[in-house]
Amino acid sequence: MPIQDTIVAAQEEFTQSYELAVNEFVDNAKELEENNDSNQVILALGALAVADYWLQDLATESAINQYMLRIDSVLDDLRFFGNIDESRLRAFRLANENLIRNYSVSLGDKVKLSVIRGISAGQDASAIKNLVLRDYFLRSSSISTFVQTQIADYANLVTQSLAETAPENTKYIFINPIDSKTRHVCTKMVSFGPMTRKEVEANFPGAFADRGGPNCRGYWDVATNEDKELVSDAKKEFSDLKRRYKEKGRSLSIKTQKQYYDKRKNG
Repeated sequence: MPIQDTIVAAQEEFTQSYELAVNEFVDNAKELEENNDSNQVILALGALAVADYWLQDLATESAINQYMLRIDSVLDDLRFFGNIDESRLRAFRLANENLIRNYSVSLGDKVKLSVIRGISAGQDASAIKNLVLRDYFLRSSSISTFVQTQIADYANLVTQSLAETAPENTKYIFINPIDSKTRHVCTKMVSFGPMTRKEVEANFPGAFADRGGPNCRGYWDVATNEDKELVSDAKKEFSDLKRRYKEKGRSLSIKTQKQYYDKRKNG
């Protein structure tokens, strides 16, 4: 399965599991309220050890395991072109597992607080669920963005490590979907096609590590003939983008994350 398809599958799986966990959390809390006054329920929720309840009782642990299977599948689809130590790959995997687990527990804690707020306000189950999912950090779209970012970042970490032992003339390409959500800088990087690391740094300072910036879906990989259609699509989209800006009398300013922060730092 291509990595972009892996990202989409992981987003859908993890988000669906999260929504089911939220629904069950709220339903359990409201059931508890049927036989207890709200103060007792709020006290019980406040003392609840979320790590055990959220991960085990609400089956979020299974979602984490499925996410890690998706992480593992990235290695099957990356184009290996250099050498990488197995211990480094294990470290990358462990770091990702710790991250998704800690993130999941933090989601559970935030959901718990929202449920407490809802019960304190006398809301019914439907209203509490809406209260949870209105929170920016608890929205399904935010969870989806987090998942896609981490998997793309993992792919990029592996590419960076492989690049350490690759010849200097190795050509890389930025792999990123070209659609309505694609940032201008990402479209431009894809449109440049194959580049050496020096060329990447010259044209897009810092982007070999930063990619398109926070929440980026893209990653660098070694270039092959398979990428011609993607590059062609990006060239067309970037050409259309420049035309649209010109027609509106606007200048198209595109910066990498490093360029953006360097400009802010230097005033």
